[in-house]
This record gives sequence, C-alpha cells and structure tokens, in this order.
Amino acid sequence: MTRAFVVLTAFLFLAIVGGVIGIMLEGRRIPAGAFTRNPATRDTVYPIVGWATLFAIGLLVEYVGAQNLTDEFKMQLGTVAVLPLYYAALATARLI
Repeated sequence: MTRAFVVLTAFLFLAIVGGVIGIMLEGRRIPAGAFTRNPATRDTVYPIVGWATLFAIGLLVEYVGAQNLTDEFKMQLGTVAVLPLYYAALATARLI
C-alpha cells in the first residue's frame, strides 16, 4: 500500500466523520420534522453515502479475501465500484 493511498483514505474517512458531525449539529438547530427539508443537510448526505459505499466495498473485499474471488467477479465488482466512485466524486464536487 502506498503512502498516498493511506493519506487519501484517512482524509476521506475524516470527511465522512466531519459530515456526519455537521449533520448532527445542524439537526440540533432546526425544528423537529424539518430535517429532510433542510438543503444543507440533504446535500451533505450525498457525498457521505457515496464514500461510505466505497469503503463498504473495500471492507467486503478485504473480509472475503481478494484471492478467494474469481477473475470474472473481480472485473464485475470493479465495474460496479466505478458507479459509487463517480457518484461520490461528483456529489463532493457539487457540495464544494
């Protein structure tokens, strides 16, 4: 594993945690029931979902073990993993 990958993963994890904390703080400020109508909260959830999905795919592959997966399944998983990557990157760019 390269050092740049570890640093990028750490920053993305901190961004997810920071987004969740921001949503929690924003939830305290708004009245009850208005959580889904708050555009700041709604826009923050989109990147969190995308990056969390990529982390979940990575953890799943680590748990199962890459050596236990067939080559065809690895190619299909890689193809499917591109969708949450684009979703997360575009949602983050939109939020910024």
